[in-house]
Amino acid sequence: MRPFEVLPAELILEMMENMGVSDLTSFALCNKKLFGIFKENQATVMTTSLLRLVELEQILLIYTVDKRDFASNAMLHPRRISVDIGRGDDKLVDLMQSAVAFRDGKLICPRKIVLKTEDLSRIWTLVKVVDWWVEHYPRFRWHKNPEDTRCLRPSEEHRLRKAITRWWLYSECFHGKYARSPFLPRLLEADDRLYHIRLLSSTEIRELEDLWETFRSTVQRDICSSISDKDWDRIPWGWDDWRTKDIVSTYMKLDPTQAKHLITHSPLLGKPAIIQAARQSQPDFAEQQETLSWAIQTVLQERLLLMSNAFTDIPASGIIDEDRFFDENDVFTADAWATGKPPLSRQEIMSYPIRPPKYIAYGDDGRDLDFQF
Repeated sequence: MRPFEVLPAELILEMMENMGVSDLTSFALCNKKLFGIFKENQATVMTTSLLRLVELEQILLIYTVDKRDFASNAMLHPRRISVDIGRGDDKLVDLMQSAVAFRDGKLICPRKIVLKTEDLSRIWTLVKVVDWWVEHYPRFRWHKNPEDTRCLRPSEEHRLRKAITRWWLYSECFHGKYARSPFLPRLLEADDRLYHIRLLSSTEIRELEDLWETFRSTVQRDICSSISDKDWDRIPWGWDDWRTKDIVSTYMKLDPTQAKHLITHSPLLGKPAIIQAARQSQPDFAEQQETLSWAIQTVLQERLLLMSNAFTDIPASGIIDEDRFFDENDVFTADAWATGKPPLSRQEIMSYPIRPPKYIAYGDDGRDLDFQF
């Protein structure tokens, strides 16, 4: 007799509510009994599992961001997000609840959003993509020294999951379907791209930067390269290092789902198919390169500019414990700007020299001059 056939449904349900998203998906598909219990309690089980995620707020923002967030002073508008689990008077369960806030002297009331079971299923899919990146991150991180590869510790996974979804949220807002500025963000400027980064502490920015550089090397190795017919080595796209850099920076606009697809299937796809898939993933894919690198460096410059002269640099701090900077006095872990703006008056900002606008570099999808679709 199968072991789960004799267990009461209540015990199985409790087990489900303590599983992660990917594990629960696999578990529920083991047999008809488990799947039936899951379907009967789907909204409750999914909600319980999601509420344990450290990255839940970012996932919900990714799922609910829309054109309203790009209105003046409306980026990442506060939200109250609930899910309808369809059970009695207490059928609404809060997933995210922002407080009433002030922006530029104006009262901002949270936008109310009620999710259904089908929304949970779509959010579930997003979380499984994060799970995939967590599972494969050690291979990406230690690809030059595979003998050092190990599983992530809980603290490392915690940091990684947050960094992945912060990258994803930025990509959703500024590398995808929404209208983009042709200029790079400037120091101390009111810019939505900088707003995303300023909400983070300096340590969290460094963690995001660490993930971003790991992603850069992964894109260059696993997406923007071809296998040599002679020795099976990977050859970077582009006829020189400068073009290779431009190609990689263009493909770094892919979000985690799009990048996962190409990384997974690139061994079976030729260069033309990879280029075609990338061009179809985003409108005007080849027009611009990514801007997250610039936004990160700009905010780090802002932080250093406003610190005392005792600090000459913001120390690097990565995802992996061995790459961490021990911030004994919480100087760099408690310096996030909750308003998304520098803590300066308008007069103080105007006292700094204004840098001339700089265009975002042109993109390059890697097509050869004689390339034909």
